[in-house]
Amino acid sequence: MKCRICFEERSEVPTVTPCGHVFCHKHILEWLKQESSCPVCRRHLNTKQLIQVYDGKDDNDDKLGPLYKGDQEGSKVSESDTVQNILTKLQTGWDKNIMIRTKLNARLGKLEQENQELKKQLQATLLELDAQTKEKQKLADELEEIAMVGVNSNDKEKVGRRGRNGSRHDIDDDNNIDSKNGDGSSEDEDEEMIKGSATSPSPMLDKKTRYKVDSSALYDSEIPRDMEDLLLSDYKLVETYDLHTDPVHGVDVHPTRPLVASASWDRTCIIYDLERDAIMTTLKGQHRKGLYAAKFAKDHPNLVGTVSSDQTCRLWRLDNGKHLAKFSGHEDEVNGMAFYENMLATASDDRTIILWDIETHRQIDRYEGHRNSVYGLCFQPPGYSRGGLLASVSFDWMTLIWDPREGRQKPVKSLEGHRDDIIGVDFSPNGVALATGSDDGTCRVWDCRMWRPTAVLSDHEGECKRVSFSPYGRALATTSGDGTAKIWDMYTYKCIDTLLGHEDHVFDVAWGQNGDFLVTGCHDRKWRLWKPVI
Repeated sequence: MKCRICFEERSEVPTVTPCGHVFCHKHILEWLKQESSCPVCRRHLNTKQLIQVYDGKDDNDDKLGPLYKGDQEGSKVSESDTVQNILTKLQTGWDKNIMIRTKLNARLGKLEQENQELKKQLQATLLELDAQTKEKQKLADELEEIAMVGVNSNDKEKVGRRGRNGSRHDIDDDNNIDSKNGDGSSEDEDEEMIKGSATSPSPMLDKKTRYKVDSSALYDSEIPRDMEDLLLSDYKLVETYDLHTDPVHGVDVHPTRPLVASASWDRTCIIYDLERDAIMTTLKGQHRKGLYAAKFAKDHPNLVGTVSSDQTCRLWRLDNGKHLAKFSGHEDEVNGMAFYENMLATASDDRTIILWDIETHRQIDRYEGHRNSVYGLCFQPPGYSRGGLLASVSFDWMTLIWDPREGRQKPVKSLEGHRDDIIGVDFSPNGVALATGSDDGTCRVWDCRMWRPTAVLSDHEGECKRVSFSPYGRALATTSGDGTAKIWDMYTYKCIDTLLGHEDHVFDVAWGQNGDFLVTGCHDRKWRLWKPVI
């Protein structure tokens, strides 16, 4: 019989509790000096309830006595007593450590129970907060409906003059539509829209902010009609490319040529020519670990960059696949990158962002503001403003806006709203809208003029990963852990198509330069080519 405290064969008369557990007699007595329950089942217990079991063994057999007798063997007896004293002290220390371990195990059990209770309380609190938020949104909707009763008929007519996809187009001369603006509004009215005073017909607005915006101002209203119809069509799978031996984690499309870059955990980046339907070059031999992303440099058409879990970013020549430079300054995995003019920004698990000069290959600046891993980066293109702002997203659930032009090492704006890690980030081509994709399953769209949310897209059944605006910003593509990619109308904020056929997490997406195709990268080791059904 083993003692349930020391877990060893008992060394003395075993003692049994009323609940049926066996202990060394001295161990259970020591326990009950400070506790009043069974060490195993925690039932109430005291010394009067202990039952000693006799097994026929003579306790005197275990006692050590003098090894020798007589006057001439006194030294031997003394030596034996010394050994016995040492053994007794060791046994006492051992028993004490056993008691401490047992108490710690009991305390650990209590802490685990408390932890489970706290998790249940947290979950209940979150559910309650969600219910309160929905109730507030419902009240805000009712107030908005009441306020809309007072809208005059002219305003209603303007809202009703949208096309089938919500776009603004010339109707006829009788409606006095201005050919430049395309919506019948005057220069002053357009200025009011930019200030955010116009009301959007979208039902997907974030009602908590009570902020209203003409959603058509978030994309380029000069988009050609045929391009708009193309972007808002249904999409079909044209080809599946099985070129890698490990998951594809990043994809990008060249800004002027039909080239696709796919970055994989197999430590390679493959440049594929869609026009020739062949591999142009394979970037390999430099990274020691898997790749997280690949990006073409818009202002340098013959450059492509890759980032890796080996803590580096590397620059390559596109025409011959030659390795040009290694950027090493991060202390952990590098997750994302972005080009802007002669600058390169990299994001890392070390919670920092580093700006590099792609000509001198030297570090320009380092940004520290996130409290967890930084995953995605995107520069604001010129458009609404002079561009150049940098957006970074992180596992701290925050989006930070930086201004490299001012040389400031602190963010100029922080955007909150997501409730889990943020993976994807992209600016619209005109620089007015910003989209962020999060593991909370949503994609949030932000108005960069006031840095306020305009919509929460929540049709995915899994985490939302990287996101990408189409040319002119008329559509938005999102990827997800649910194995799908989705296309969204940026006027109505509604999902217009779901791209099915992937066999694992879809992690990245990129549009063709003319909006006539898009590609998705998936953890099933493949990337896929999609085209609109015309």
